[in-house]
Amino acid sequence: MVLAGICFMVFVSGGLSYAQPNIPKEKIPSDVSPDVKKQIEKLYSSDPIERAEAANVLGNMRVKAAVPFLIGILDDHTRLKWGFIDGTPTSPCTEAALSLGEIKDPRTFDLLIAALNDKDYNMRVGAAEALGKIKDPRAVEPLFTALKNKNDSNYAMRLRAVVALGEIGGPAVEPLIAALKDEEYRIREKAVKALGEIKDPRTVEPLIAALKDDDSDVRE
Repeated sequence: MVLAGICFMVFVSGGLSYAQPNIPKEKIPSDVSPDVKKQIEKLYSSDPIERAEAANVLGNMRVKAAVPFLIGILDDHTRLKWGFIDGTPTSPCTEAALSLGEIKDPRTFDLLIAALNDKDYNMRVGAAEALGKIKDPRAVEPLFTALKNKNDSNYAMRLRAVVALGEIGGPAVEPLIAALKDEEYRIREKAVKALGEIKDPRTVEPLIAALKDDDSDVRE
């Protein structure tokens, strides 16, 4: 994959059965702290839990030098019992996507948009959550498309999409208003909460109408 002029490739060779950064360890930037270097090196581990944990820690550190290495494990779909997202086991690729959202590097935006259609449910959820953290208005339409996709194998993906739209804020008001008519009450409930946080005058009439919703949580 080539992104913003930098080559980020994933490979399976030499007996490897998992994705890892196609960047030699000696190419880890020399100006990063020892702690950051240690976590980047763990992305090359044969232990999927160690790879996922390292991706998670790097996101908390918010170090942009880690971005190409995190991108390198976005094809690592190893399911883990460690860590859960909406009741589903996580994976190294999911943790990497979430961390890219925390780091908010613009180079990753297109990659995360594409990941909304990934075959792996965990990856789709992670990408939606990451895009919510980045708050780029360009993500509104793709997230709204994901929200409307009632054929998704897991309803929680749609739920994560509506939450991400709420995090983006003002540019997502119209899709969130449309979500007030969704057949799933939990989607409507999340949309109501998001619109309340955004505080846009356009939401007053739809929220008044939502006071007559069939579900008590939505009305509340």
